Amino acid sequence: MLLLFENETTWQAGQRSDVLEGGSWSEDFQRYPCGMFDMRTEPDMSRSFVPAATCVAHFWPDVAHVDIMTRPLRAVVAVAHVRLVLGDSAGPDDRAQARYLAGLGVDWRDPIGGCPTNDAGVAICSGAGVGRMVLAPTQWRPVVFSTMTSSDLATLPLPPIDAFRPLGP
Repeated sequence: MLLLFENETTWQAGQRSDVLEGGSWSEDFQRYPCGMFDMRTEPDMSRSFVPAATCVAHFWPDVAHVDIMTRPLRAVVAVAHVRLVLGDSAGPDDRAQARYLAGLGVDWRDPIGGCPTNDAGVAICSGAGVGRMVLAPTQWRPVVFSTMTSSDLATLPLPPIDAFRPLGP
């Protein structure tokens, strides 16, 4: 995640990690856990997630939360890279028939990283926004969330190109 503060021209790294945490939530995020959640490390050291049917895989970088309350924030850009992997490495490659949507967003949290809970005791973090949902392909693809408007894109400095390159090997 990159942050651009008011009256600044340099983007600052907020969170950047290839170490992830996650879980399986109901589609409306009101129920957790939602069935089994299989997170595994792939041969290239990337992580894959397989949520139960009617559930969503929700993941985040396993790094400290970023305190942005010290000065006014102008823009946020978050990037993750996604692809389809084989559900069973010994089975047939059925990824051409698979349809899996991926999206990316950013949450607001309290100063210690927490979120309010609903009646079921599930932490519900207020979203700062969610980017466009995309079909996950068989090759790596960036998925982006940005608060930048068309006007911002024309007038503000753009994030560095390295922010859009995958981490790892």
